[in-house]
Amino acid sequence: MCAVQARPNESLVVARKGELTNLGLGARGIRLPGRTYAVVPSGKEEATFEMTQETRDGIPLRFKGIVIYRVVRPELAARLFDFTEAQGHEQIQSLISQLCMGELRAVAAGLTMQECIEGRKTTLTEAIAESLGRVVAGGDGAEGGWGIELDVVQVAQVFLTDQDLRQQLEAEVRDRIRSTSERSRIQTERELRLAEIVSQRELEEEGLKTERLHVELGQEKAQLEAGLERERIEAQAPVRLLKQKHEAEALEHERELREIENAVLGLRVHGQMLQRRAEHELQMQLRELELPADIARALGNLFRGAQLTQVGAGADPLAALTPVLAGLARRLVPGPSGGGQGA
Repeated sequence: MCAVQARPNESLVVARKGELTNLGLGARGIRLPGRTYAVVPSGKEEATFEMTQETRDGIPLRFKGIVIYRVVRPELAARLFDFTEAQGHEQIQSLISQLCMGELRAVAAGLTMQECIEGRKTTLTEAIAESLGRVVAGGDGAEGGWGIELDVVQVAQVFLTDQDLRQQLEAEVRDRIRSTSERSRIQTERELRLAEIVSQRELEEEGLKTERLHVELGQEKAQLEAGLERERIEAQAPVRLLKQKHEAEALEHERELREIENAVLGLRVHGQMLQRRAEHELQMQLRELELPADIARALGNLFRGAQLTQVGAGADPLAALTPVLAGLARRLVPGPSGGGQGA
């Protein structure tokens, strides 16, 4: 008999009477007759796969992938795979690679090159992970599954194998990128130009709004000033009317006063005229009273020292003196304008 020792990252599985028992990580056992021991590594293991497949559009692509797993139920893994000769993980990795390549061929054959490249982490990886997970979990009919757990399932690389086709596609991609960049630049310039136009239009609209607001404010100010002026005029109207009334009354009083003054002046002038006329009439009357005496005095002076001779019996001795007496009377009696007295 000899001892069997498992390392810390290995599980010791013993088979006895057709039953598999997991003694645990780093367990130790004694080889007894009728018992079989298997050491199952429980650390992370890696399985890779690589294949070439034409896509739906007839372009050959090279696919590379990786699967990282670990044994979580050593008794189940030891039942399906041979760990007595340390070949268990090689068998698991070979099956995983074949399953991944078979599922990947089926999926990639129905996709275009662009879809395969763009769907590497989504469509392709999800399809492989779903199919492989279903198999290792026992979905294919194996009781209890493989006893492993998948940590990473990934299609790592998808690339072209034909260099000429690759260069052609790369040129197309570069042209498409250049064209996209040019269109993006043109679109950006167009958007910037449109933004400038829109900004200029908004500024013009704001300017029009501001100008319209200024006009409205000016109109409101003018209306307010007109209203205030109208209220001021209406408020001053009674005062102005009263002032005009007082001025009219004052003018009327002044007119009446001037009429009275004119009347008084007329009366004064009329009185003076009456006084002058009375004086003139009085002078006339006095002159008429003094006229005979003056005439007599004048005649006396005229005929002083004269000797009169009457010729003819019926002749008037004063007839020859009549013209002389008339002229004398005119000289002695003043005219209507109040002329001077005769000599």
